[in-house]
Amino acid sequence: QVKESEVFLAGSAKIGFSLSPPQKDSSKLFHAFRIEGEKPSDLDIAIISETLFNKFWYVYRNARYYSRNEVTYGHVYNETYRGFINSKNLQEFYEGRIKWNGIVKKLKKQIFEQFYIKNEIDFRIYRSEYDFRQYHIQGIEKIKRLI
Repeated sequence: QVKESEVFLAGSAKIGFSLSPPQKDSSKLFHAFRIEGEKPSDLDIAIISETLFNKFWYVYRNARYYSRNEVTYGHVYNETYRGFINSKNLQEFYEGRIKWNGIVKKLKKQIFEQFYIKNEIDFRIYRSEYDFRQYHIQGIEKIKRLI
């Protein structure tokens, strides 16, 4: 369901250190990527697929039980407006969780078998390459304002 040409490594696993703009904990900024140790880094995987984005946007829009809390709804609203869906938020919706876990199980297995990496994997589904670039450009601009 997901084409290999739509899957990209992002974040600290790609460049060697974190460019995640600090929310509460500024110690994550420029933190080196770690495969092992006390607190191994997550693998950030970007999937750029308008078809997949629309599939899960439809799941969000038609969810009977929208979320366990209003905070998640706010994140979902903001993220879909900006052209991406965070896999962590999909877990908050029954139908999203079922459909997403069906897709991601195969991807995680392929990543482990090909690279022997056991790190936790975070996925984002982007509507387009433009949305992917904008997400990262906005993050870098935020960091520039902070430093």
